[in-house]
Amino acid sequence: MIALLNPNTSAATPASMLSIAQETVGPNVRVRGFTAPYGAPLITDPEALAQAEDAVVSLAPHLSKAWAVIVAAFGDPGVRALRERLPMPVTGLAEAGMQEAAKGGRPYAVVTTTPDLVDHIAQTAVLHGHATFIGTWTT
Repeated sequence: MIALLNPNTSAATPASMLSIAQETVGPNVRVRGFTAPYGAPLITDPEALAQAEDAVVSLAPHLSKAWAVIVAAFGDPGVRALRERLPMPVTGLAEAGMQEAAKGGRPYAVVTTTPDLVDHIAQTAVLHGHATFIGTWTT
């Protein structure tokens, strides 16, 4: 089972993410969704991101049967803390997306609707050693 963690409190968000994830992995792998028990309905600023990190980490005791964990928010809230607590692979959407975008040394940028997280996005690129990150644009 792959655990897909929704770090915000929105109930609609995980339904669409789960559908896409399940379709991607096929019928032989189960994807189970978990939603943050508290926090913001949408992560749009550093305060909501910090709340989401705490909420994601609070889900750790429920993830023991997972083969892998995906934190399904571009801010990757709680990824590092979960890695310290869990034996299975843990990744987040920013880490995985940036890794894919930077393959082969390609330059890449991030476009987002969350201007208050621009600094965090840049810090994430630096954390993962992506010298080809050219910046963040907001819609």
